[in-house]
Amino acid sequence: MTTRPNQYREKLQRRDEEYLRGCAGCWAINPARARKYNLVLAHRRGIALGAVRPTSWMPSTKANFPWLEGEEDRWGFVGELADQGIAKPYVQKRVPDKYRVKGAANPIRYVEPLSVKG
Repeated sequence: MTTRPNQYREKLQRRDEEYLRGCAGCWAINPARARKYNLVLAHRRGIALGAVRPTSWMPSTKANFPWLEGEEDRWGFVGELADQGIAKPYVQKRVPDKYRVKGAANPIRYVEPLSVKG
């Protein structure tokens, strides 16, 4: 199989932008607490799909996030995908069950980072 590098790069860039949009969210959080964390993990069905470094948290308004409906008292972030070295210990790994409480009303969990031994 062959592909043209520019098309491949553009496809990856679009995928990354879509991923960032999807997890930027409209979250019921405490923004002061969220700002203390420098990594957001998005997961689906218990598997971490990606790691994002938020650069800014802001109210989830239509002006800040045009693709969202915007809700009062909700927050979202702007960020970038974490470097592979940062993401590797988390991405494509199962999220421990203690952080995936079935039936929990709020999908947000504040978790201290792993101790990664170099």
